[in-house]
Amino acid sequence: ALENFRSSGDSSDTLLFYKALSHLSIDQADSALLVFDSIGKTSVFDQQIVWYKALAYLSQDKVKETKLFLNKIRPSEFKYKESKELIGQMP
Repeated sequence: ALENFRSSGDSSDTLLFYKALSHLSIDQADSALLVFDSIGKTSVFDQQIVWYKALAYLSQDKVKETKLFLNKIRPSEFKYKESKELIGQMP
């Protein structure tokens, strides 16, 4: 999938979001974080990005950064319940 993203040249938020998820799925958290950061703050994926950035930091054992992003998730937002459960399991 990453080869298709590299060759497409498209930089839409949708494409970038799925590119970042692809990086994350193959344990390339640093690359995923860079791509997530390149997506505009007004993206339709804004709430999802916060969750997935937290997971990227978690995969790197960066507890402080993980908690920082998980605590940004509000009750009405994507993965709120899961974020509170994850925080509860962390040291």
